[in-house]
Amino acid sequence: MSLASPPAVPVVVPDFHALGDHAHALASGIQQFASLPAFNDPDITRKLNTLDTVARDIDNIKRDLTESLTASLTASLTASLTQALTQVIREEVKTVREEVKTVREEVKTVREEVKTEVKTVREDIKTLERRLNTNIAVREMNNFARRQNRGISQPGLKLTPLFSVLTNAPIVNFPGSLAKFKKLPKAEVIRILQELDDPFHKPNYGTPLEKRKRLTMLTGVTLLGEPLVFIPALAANAAIEVEDDSVDGDGSVNSVSDADEVDE
Repeated sequence: MSLASPPAVPVVVPDFHALGDHAHALASGIQQFASLPAFNDPDITRKLNTLDTVARDIDNIKRDLTESLTASLTASLTASLTQALTQVIREEVKTVREEVKTVREEVKTVREEVKTEVKTVREDIKTLERRLNTNIAVREMNNFARRQNRGISQPGLKLTPLFSVLTNAPIVNFPGSLAKFKKLPKAEVIRILQELDDPFHKPNYGTPLEKRKRLTMLTGVTLLGEPLVFIPALAANAAIEVEDDSVDGDGSVNSVSDADEVDE
């Protein structure tokens, strides 16, 4: 069985400031004895001197306590402020480090994005180069087909098909003869012009008759009785270049020169 602990006795600290004030008042009162009539009692004189000494000692104690308390409070405040400032600085340093880490991650992300964009641009350039080379090859094959189709005037003669600049392959269902070419429906004329990426396939380029004459010129054939009449505005938009000797005085097209290419 454990014994109960005795109740804690509160510690009473003397009020040194009050003691100092009382001692100071006592010393001042003793000093006023000097104004009393002189007397020659040695015992009273000794007691007065003793009281004066006690008053001075109490003043010294008061001064020492004040200085000690001031120094203690200053040290305590300094320590508290130092601790608080240290904590604030640590928090700020932590925040700055996190921000630096975030910036580094963002820079890394930007670098990856730039790297990806550069790679994409390079691939696009390579793709464009391949398309350009292929397009040039298709143009050359179409120029050859136009030369093969020159002078064909008999309905049963076979036409050399043109190549599509969209698929880099011969145009599907290209008319195999002059007779089939002359019977092409309007929709087929527009489709073939679109396969050649010619602007005349658009609704705002030329009438149906002008579209058919445009396809006739691109194919290289000569349709007797259907002269190709140039329209300056449309010819400029389509970037058509025809040699002077390829058009007769009556405006009909005889042939397309080897150097003639339609801007596709």
